[in-house]
Amino acid sequence: MSAKDERRALEPRPTLLTLAKRLHQLTPDGPLPPDSHGLQQGAGRCRSDDVETVLAAHFDDPETARQPDRLHGTGRRLIDNGADVRTVDTGLALLEGRVEPEDAEAIRLLGLLPCFTGRAAALLSGLPDAATELIWLADRAPAAYLTRVVEALCAQPGPAPRDWLLHGFRPGGISPLYPSLARTIADRLDLPAVLADPALDEDALERVGLVLAAMTQSNDYRPAILGYPQARETYAAFASRAHLLSPSMTRYALLLSLVLDLESGHSRLLPRLPGDDRQIVGRLRDVLAQRAWRETRRAARGSDDRLDRWRADWARRTLRTLAATEGARSEAPMPEAGVSLFQLQIVELDPGAQGGVETRVLIDGFPVLAAAFQRGRPHPPGVLLDTGILHATTEPREVQLAEAWCTEGCCGALHVTVVREGDAVVWRDWRRPPEPAGRTPGPELPAYRFDAAQYEAELARAARGRLWEWPTLTAARLLRARLGQEPELMARWHCAPGWIGSHYDDRDLLDISFICRRPAPDGADEHWLQFVWAVPVTGEAPPQAVVDAVASGLAGANPTGWSRLVGGSRAAAEALGFPAPGPPPDA
Repeated sequence: MSAKDERRALEPRPTLLTLAKRLHQLTPDGPLPPDSHGLQQGAGRCRSDDVETVLAAHFDDPETARQPDRLHGTGRRLIDNGADVRTVDTGLALLEGRVEPEDAEAIRLLGLLPCFTGRAAALLSGLPDAATELIWLADRAPAAYLTRVVEALCAQPGPAPRDWLLHGFRPGGISPLYPSLARTIADRLDLPAVLADPALDEDALERVGLVLAAMTQSNDYRPAILGYPQARETYAAFASRAHLLSPSMTRYALLLSLVLDLESGHSRLLPRLPGDDRQIVGRLRDVLAQRAWRETRRAARGSDDRLDRWRADWARRTLRTLAATEGARSEAPMPEAGVSLFQLQIVELDPGAQGGVETRVLIDGFPVLAAAFQRGRPHPPGVLLDTGILHATTEPREVQLAEAWCTEGCCGALHVTVVREGDAVVWRDWRRPPEPAGRTPGPELPAYRFDAAQYEAELARAARGRLWEWPTLTAARLLRARLGQEPELMARWHCAPGWIGSHYDDRDLLDISFICRRPAPDGADEHWLQFVWAVPVTGEAPPQAVVDAVASGLAGANPTGWSRLVGGSRAAAEALGFPAPGPPPDA
C-alpha cells in the first residue's frame, strides 16, 4: 500500500449527513449532482437484526440505547454520526413515531440521498409543518425517487401542496409519473375545479394536461384513467381551454399524446355522449393546426435540443400516420351483417414519455386490446406485421398480441387464435390471465369474423410506408435484412447478430448486439461472449448509408475490437484474446 493510500485508509470516513450537507452546497436549489455520492440507490426496510447489529457496534450498552425513553436520542446519534447506509437507515427507522421539529433539517438533508428519500418523506410527514418540509425536499430530491415525496405531499391539507403541484414540480421531474401517482395528484387537485378557475394560468393548465396524460399509461399495470370518475369531464374542460396554451414542443407532444389516446387508446373506452369524443379531439387538433404551433414544430426539427428535435420528427410522422389511417377508415366498406370491420392504428408514442411503437387493433371501432389487456402494451409492428403472424391460413395459429411489462411468465399476455375459414378470417379462443382479486375483469371477448379481403388489405395498408419508423429504426430494419442476406459479414469473425434496434430514449444511436462463439483453447465447452456496438447516427445520414457504413466496417475489422462487452465471461474474453473495447470505425 502506498503512503497516500495508507493515509486515506486511516482517515475517518465522513458521516453521510456531512456528505449530504457538502453536496447540497453545490446545488442548493436542486437535486444533487448525478453520481456524486456513490451510494446504493435504495435502502431496504430496516430489519430487527440490523438494529441489533448497529446498536452493538455504536453503543457500549445496547440494551439501554433501545429503551423507549432513549430511542429518539439513539436514532439522532446514529443519523448524526453514521458513515454507512445501514447505520443511518437504522437511525431513521428509530425516529418513526418520535420525530421532533428539531430533527427536520437532518432528515431533509439525508432525504437528498436516494437511499433515504422515501423514509425521509415518511418522517417529515409527521411534523407540524409537514407541507413546508416536504416541498423543500420535493424541490431537491432525486427525480427517480420523488414519487414517495409527492405521495406524502398529496396527503397534507392546506393550499401549499396544491400550489406546488400546479406550479412547483419540474416538468417531467416526477419520473416516472406512474398512473397511480397521477390519479393521487388528480384527486388532491380536483382537476375539474382547477380547470373551472377563471384565473387559471398556463403552467397550471399544462400540469393538468400532464396528469391527465400520465393516467392513460399502463406502466404500473393499470391505466388510472379508466377508474377516474371525472375523466370525461376533465378531458372536455381541458380541451376547451387548450387554446390558452402558448406553443412549445413539450406542450405539442402533450396535446398530440392525448389525441392518440382518445382515438385508439384507453381513453377511447371512457363512457361518452354521442359526438363528444369528436368534439374533444377536434378542439385539441384545432390547436395543433394553428400557425404558431405548426411553426414551433417546424423550427424544432433543427433544434440543438435533441428531445425537441425528436418530438418534432415524431409529430410529423404521427400526423401523417393519422391522416393515412383516417383516409383508410373513411374508404372502408360497411361489412355485411355478422362480419366485423378490422382496423389497425400504428401509434408511435411521445419520445419524451414512454416512447416505443404500438400496434393497436380496432374491431368495429372498438379498441379491443386496450379493453382486454392492461398489464402491458400491444406489440410493435415489427412483431405483429413484419413477421406475418397475423396473416390467416387454414391452419389455426395462436398469436400473442400483447405482453405484460415484466414477462408473460410473471403477469401474463393476451393471445388469440387466427384462422382462415373460406372467405372469412376468424379471431377466436382468446386467452389471457385472470385479473387479481378486487379488480373488475375485462370484457369477455367473442369470436370475430372479418371479410378476408378487407382483413388482408388492412394488414397490407398498415405495413406500407412505415410512417412510424424514425430514421435509426429504419436503419436497424435494413441492417437486419442485410446481415440476413450476407451472413458472412459477421460469420468471418465467428459472430452472429442478435438484437438490432434503436431505443426510444436515444434515437441517435443504432444498437447492434451480437454473439461471438469460439472453441475454448483447453478443449472445454465453447466460449461465448455478447457485445453491443453502438453506432452514432446523425439526422442527416440516410438509413441506407448507415447500413453501408456498418457493412464496410465489418468487412475490414473484427467488431469486438470496438464494441462493449455486455454478456458472457470476462475471463473467457481474456482467454480468447479479444482486444479491449476502443473507438469504432467511422459509421
